[in-house]
Amino acid sequence: ISNHASVFVGSQELEPGAGWDYSGFLDDLVATPTMTAPQLGSAIVDSYGQFYGTGFDETLSAIDLSRLRWDSPNSLVAALDNLALTVMDTATRFDLAALDGHRDTYGGLYGTNFWWDNPYDYCDIGNVFADVVADSTLSAAVQSAAQGVLDAYSGVAIANYSSTPGYGTGLSIYWADKGFYPNASYNAGELKFAAATHWDEFLNWADS
Repeated sequence: ISNHASVFVGSQELEPGAGWDYSGFLDDLVATPTMTAPQLGSAIVDSYGQFYGTGFDETLSAIDLSRLRWDSPNSLVAALDNLALTVMDTATRFDLAALDGHRDTYGGLYGTNFWWDNPYDYCDIGNVFADVVADSTLSAAVQSAAQGVLDAYSGVAIANYSSTPGYGTGLSIYWADKGFYPNASYNAGELKFAAATHWDEFLNWADS
């Protein structure tokens, strides 16, 4: 339904067993039945944040799906594809080492990350690429492509809640650790994002 829905609501982190605060946002919907999808998505995120408060690792965000489509004027998918191509075409070994260091800062932050089962290599897009852009040791081409990702990422999250400030900015991206090839299910045959972009090629190329 990704081509038909306009807003996606989900968590970057594992959600607590209590789940969403349904009564909170459904009361809002009953009070204002003419809510738009962005308004309802924001209400869900707001009620979730009020329910869980601060100090732990809960996250939830409402995402503008139109910004994830290739034909969007400022498509995040297109920006990530450009980054992957730029790195594969221009990155030096120093660039790759620096990128791997930034990945290591955030990879595995969400969920559980056992040495024998490594499926949780997710990096917060806002945090990891802000670090990349700020890294003056990287080549200008890679920094510019990373800035393009941040520019496209701005406004993708209609609403965002992170119980620990800065822990999650709205969306994560799968970025396998160097030395670990991407999970077998992460390929163009299984996932639309992998099929539409060169991100899966980048993950395999960077590990080769």
